[in-house]
Amino acid sequence: MAYSFSVPNDALRRFFSVYVIKATRNTTTYLYAGKTGDNREGCNPIISRGGNHFSYNNIHSQIRNKIANHESFNYKYYFDHFDKYTEKKAKLKLM
Repeated sequence: MAYSFSVPNDALRRFFSVYVIKATRNTTTYLYAGKTGDNREGCNPIISRGGNHFSYNNIHSQIRNKIANHESFNYKYYFDHFDKYTEKKAKLKLM
């Protein structure tokens, strides 16, 4: 194989997370910040969100939509989790 791709097990966890994508080519650098768990359908793992950025579905592909000639850049992801996701819906108590 000519290429390899590593995925740390923390990238598979279904947690609320924040992430930054660094896109570089020669002397050009772009940064994109995002988060997981910000939709009504639940919380996807960071690896799922990361792949969607290059999808050909224009709703999910923020990186591909915003960077002209996106295939000529190299990408690095930085992320951290800040809370576990739960399927339980929180009950709001009104005073």
